[in-house]
Amino acid sequence: MKHNNIFFIYLILIFFSGVGIGTSYGNPIITDDYEISEDKINKAIREGNILEDFIEIKNKQEFPLSIDISIGGGVEDLITLLSTQIIVEPRSSSKISFNIKGASLGEFNGEMVLSKDISEKIPINISIVDFSLDPIFLIQLDLLEEKFSLTKEIESKLTLIKLKPLDIENISLIYNIINSDNRTIQLGSEIISLENSKQLYKKFKFPENLSEGYYVFQVLTTHNNKTTKSESLFIAKTPFLSTKLFGFLPIWMIIAFAILVLTILLTIYLIKRHIENSKKYKMTLDMKTLQKKEKNSLWLGKIAEKNEDAYIDPYKLTTHCITAGATGGGKSIAAQVVIEEALKQNI
Repeated sequence: MKHNNIFFIYLILIFFSGVGIGTSYGNPIITDDYEISEDKINKAIREGNILEDFIEIKNKQEFPLSIDISIGGGVEDLITLLSTQIIVEPRSSSKISFNIKGASLGEFNGEMVLSKDISEKIPINISIVDFSLDPIFLIQLDLLEEKFSLTKEIESKLTLIKLKPLDIENISLIYNIINSDNRTIQLGSEIISLENSKQLYKKFKFPENLSEGYYVFQVLTTHNNKTTKSESLFIAKTPFLSTKLFGFLPIWMIIAFAILVLTILLTIYLIKRHIENSKKYKMTLDMKTLQKKEKNSLWLGKIAEKNEDAYIDPYKLTTHCITAGATGGGKSIAAQVVIEEALKQNI
């Protein structure tokens, strides 16, 4: 029974650890082979609380990354890794999740060491503060996704839990996002009353001119001149069709151009096939084997379905010749033309 009570208390601490916690996110570490979401871990937590956090590693290579994780310095007793090794598959991302315990008051410094296929040391600074507060309500912030498209909306769920049986008036909520340079952009604000515990589902469009990267979604809650922060890390991604090649050419434009070219080529092919199918004569004719025009050549006319003249050498008619073809094929006309051409040349 004692162990069950401890486990229950641990779950409560995890659930409510986000209330009144200050957070500072560093800049991403970007290399040719991988990206790490933060170059430092700088957290403030109330004594006795537990904070869940993570950093994310993106593998840019075509083979997996095997990474060992360890905690060094003076924070070994404060940070619990959920795993001491991860494998990041090619062209994908994985999280390093950990818990921070507010064990005792003070400032603590150390580092997270990433080794094996990569070599990085991420500085850690943890401030454990005495923040005496008898709250009348608690807040839990959850983002509905870990990654959001820049062309869509940020979707969040805010849970407000009443702890005392009284109506709570004039709760101010301010919704912000914070970029990697710690620049805060306000998305919206509202003032609510709390008669019972409730959940708020909020959607916000991305501000214009934001780029891909890591951001923090933040809710500032103010009541009776006391402000608490609830924050959650997320990744903003550019949709595939909006991705730009060479820095200026969107993928959708390339695909549209390719479709246009294929449509034109297909149209040309279908037109040529229609022309070929409508021809009366379907034989293949090698133009190089035909008689060329010479001084005494007899002109026979145009080759059927071509704008090419046909000739015959009159000296090839000095022995025997035959004009052959189906009925109505033009044998008589052909013979007549040969005779007319011969007469023109006094043959």
